[in-house]
Amino acid sequence: MMVLASKMVRGERRVKLIHFGALGYGHNYSEKAKRSYLARSAQIRNKAGQPTRNDHWSANYWARKILWPANKPARGPRST
Repeated sequence: MMVLASKMVRGERRVKLIHFGALGYGHNYSEKAKRSYLARSAQIRNKAGQPTRNDHWSANYWARKILWPANKPARGPRST
């Protein structure tokens, strides 16, 4: 998946294309898997040592928001 993210930096609008997830990968297989993923991904940090879970320019933020939303139930495996 992709998202076009933007933010203001020193009065200038910056735009970045962020890729996350992978084609063919499933997600939200069970509530247990979802809880486990969200716990693991909350600890991912950038090179400066800051958590990326709230950084709008990180793939981790968008994966947590779109692929693994905490406020929605797990959907189970995709039917083939």
